[in-house]
Amino acid sequence: MTNKKIFKLSALVFIVAILIVFSISCKNKVTRANNLTLSGEATTEEVVKVDDNKDISQFENKTYKSNIEKIGPVSVVLVAKIVTPEVNESYLEVRYIDPKDENREIWETEQYYYPINEKGSVYNLQYKKANYVEGNGYVTYTREATATFGTDGSLTLKWKGDLAERGDIKLALQK
Repeated sequence: MTNKKIFKLSALVFIVAILIVFSISCKNKVTRANNLTLSGEATTEEVVKVDDNKDISQFENKTYKSNIEKIGPVSVVLVAKIVTPEVNESYLEVRYIDPKDENREIWETEQYYYPINEKGSVYNLQYKKANYVEGNGYVTYTREATATFGTDGSLTLKWKGDLAERGDIKLALQK
């Protein structure tokens, strides 16, 4: 075989290989942008003014959402918003939703209350729940977390106690 024939054959093999790679990559389904990460920091471009003289109700009507987070064996998306049903009764509502079906909650919604005297961007939150236990009556347990609202439109949740293994979860302000 001459050098010219070897070159043509090599070029043909190279072109066929490139076509195969492109055809395989084009057959793969496009991944939605919000499914690219299992964990990480949700970000937003919106700037939020934090007033150090106001309580948590300054963030009312704002909804924050995380990327997909792996908590234990379960993948969830956290959705948090401030709810103010009555004056001086604001709380942070945290929902754990299925990343594949936003209408399906994975766990019960939690309502975290804050000390009434806290103002600014950092709040120490408490969630209390009473469960009826046969033989013991109602048993109350408490969960604690810290919520930090950033001027970059983020909300960072940090659990304490037995839920500290979750680590810090950053949520982004939704428009």
